[in-house]
Amino acid sequence: MRIEFNINSYNISLFTHHNVSKVLLFLFGSFGTMAYAQENDTIKINANTSSAQDLERLNTLPISYSNQVIKDFTQTEVYFNHTKNKFARKQTAKETNRFGFRSQGLFNLKNDFKVFGTIKLEKFLEKSLAYNLDNTRTDDLEVLNPTYFFVPRAADWDNQQYDISAGIIKNFGNFNIAAKADLNAEKFARKADPRPEISTQKLNGELQAGYTYNQHQIFVFSAYGKKDKDYKYNYTNSQLNSIAYPETYIRFNSGYGRVINQPYTKNRYFSRTSFNKFGGGYQFKSDKTQILGYYNYQKSLEDFYNEYFKDSKYLRFKYQTISHLGQIQLRQKIVNKLLRASIKGSQSTSKNFDVVALGTNYINRLRNVTFDVNLLNQQKEIVHYYLGAYASYNQNRYLDQLGYTDYQINSLNIGVYGNHDFVFANQSKINLGLAVNYYTALKNNLNYVNILGDTENMFYDNVILHDNIYNSTDRLDTKADLRYMLPVKNNKNVVIYSQFRSIFALNNQVNTEINFDKNTSYQINFGIQLNY
Repeated sequence: MRIEFNINSYNISLFTHHNVSKVLLFLFGSFGTMAYAQENDTIKINANTSSAQDLERLNTLPISYSNQVIKDFTQTEVYFNHTKNKFARKQTAKETNRFGFRSQGLFNLKNDFKVFGTIKLEKFLEKSLAYNLDNTRTDDLEVLNPTYFFVPRAADWDNQQYDISAGIIKNFGNFNIAAKADLNAEKFARKADPRPEISTQKLNGELQAGYTYNQHQIFVFSAYGKKDKDYKYNYTNSQLNSIAYPETYIRFNSGYGRVINQPYTKNRYFSRTSFNKFGGGYQFKSDKTQILGYYNYQKSLEDFYNEYFKDSKYLRFKYQTISHLGQIQLRQKIVNKLLRASIKGSQSTSKNFDVVALGTNYINRLRNVTFDVNLLNQQKEIVHYYLGAYASYNQNRYLDQLGYTDYQINSLNIGVYGNHDFVFANQSKINLGLAVNYYTALKNNLNYVNILGDTENMFYDNVILHDNIYNSTDRLDTKADLRYMLPVKNNKNVVIYSQFRSIFALNNQVNTEINFDKNTSYQINFGIQLNY
């Protein structure tokens, strides 16, 4: 089989006290500005999980809220998350503990002027992560993006992340403007040889513009961003970086199976990724009905340099991703009930171009269609019931021409979810939520040819084959959510919540004799949230 592919042949740092202080003062100053809330607010974002869809739309498409009344809100919380992975992909930590702070809100400064923003600070500790010396994980990815270092030896990591975003929504008569900016920074450090230290800084800006005529709105949007990644590693015992010690001998993966031994003589590298996005959409809104449809095109290009210097002579790989996404949403009021439905389709194609070899060695194609529908029965602040169901179909292919690996997997996720409020005499309440998701692989084909030696068998046996078994195994993902909500003075309420999630392996469609752990994975969350 022969397949040919062609490809179109200022530093940001949050890790200083000075910059962090400025950003925190700006955001908390904005969040502290309270505006008069109109009595006819139509959208109220609260602690119930039914508000998650409204929050997602606010952060991704704020222009769609330009002609809607949203009640002022602030959510501030601290949380702890513990994850124990037994039934999981190989390049996933066996255990993760997360500690975080998050605050988000929206305020109506005037009838036609809204500001919104989010700040999230998180520290997380990972235990026993193998075959991965990068800052990406396979928790939610079938296959890691190419161009990363790895060793078989598992080790612990100490990491931190900072996410800050802010935006505005403003009307000028019939013209609507929304703008937002996102700043993200990460720092990852491994605690055993080899010891990579990874820092990333990403800045993204987006402008959205629309025009409203009666009940109709058309809009367009465009975004641009850059992400810088500084990568370096060291050994406390340099002798461990030798082929005589295969567990700690560093290797480089440029695809999904193409492994390069002793890739480069330096121990510090740099990559820069640029992002471009544009699109448009249409929205219809009446007293009871809202229909929203939009499309966006996005292109990202990562340049990987085998030196820290950003000089073209050190450019080694170019990893390009082009994606298309379209979505239609319906929001319908039905006598004290709210019906919401959405259908979303996406496709992306990624190619890794080897600058030295002058060819594309790796490509993936990802396709997805998702349908979601839910019904909310809520009177004032009491949720009598919130019920929903969804289905998601994925069609993915990963091809490493020099590996040689050709992996195709089609899968289906179907699930149901819901929650209900139990109210007490003191106006406090308990919300109980349940969700169940079933995953099955509809098609699973793996073709592999060991054309580069025994080292490639090691990666195939321990990563490719292992993850193929995981991806082909039917599984059940269950979640239980318990929230205690206590009203306090000045229209504030305190929410104490806990969540439990477990992932069960049901059966697998691949017969193999390799050691594969099918014991249940689980996740526990605890948090305290203040809403006002």
